[in-house]
Amino acid sequence: MSNESNVVIRFLKWLDTYFEIVYIAGAILSITAVLTAQIIARSIFGYSILWSEELCRHMFIIMGIWAFPLSIRENTAIKFDIIMLKMSEKMKLILSCFSNFLIAVYFSILLPYGFKVTASQATTTSTALPYAMSFIYMWLMVGTALILIRSVEVIVLNCIKLKRMSGKEGKSPC
Repeated sequence: MSNESNVVIRFLKWLDTYFEIVYIAGAILSITAVLTAQIIARSIFGYSILWSEELCRHMFIIMGIWAFPLSIRENTAIKFDIIMLKMSEKMKLILSCFSNFLIAVYFSILLPYGFKVTASQATTTSTALPYAMSFIYMWLMVGTALILIRSVEVIVLNCIKLKRMSGKEGKSPC
């Protein structure tokens, strides 16, 4: 492989690992900066930045939906610690596959309706910002697609782990 393709592969692996984290961290920093500027503008200059609260609200909404695929990837989405402590590693993987399957089914049902809602908001503009609300809904659909991708990714990785475990035992649950 060429050096350029190694760089691209390393970047894609980095992006796979940190995609949601980078957005969430950037959103938190942006929200903090914008709200700090709003507080300074109001208290010192007696001026209000009209768009600041709406922008922060939009970033917060998107951040909320993008945190869910991160929690799926980090295996913290649906978990009952007391029950999980009593289970074998194999049962934890099977339960994780099942819960992520339910998540994938649920969000795959929501996705087409989300596209309809996004399309219906094309003519509705944001109150204080120069874009249509479909722009915000589009990012929610990206978050929903990320949830589906991360759910399937975790299911596949867990099935691989189960096959490796079952290879030692002689049978495969996947």
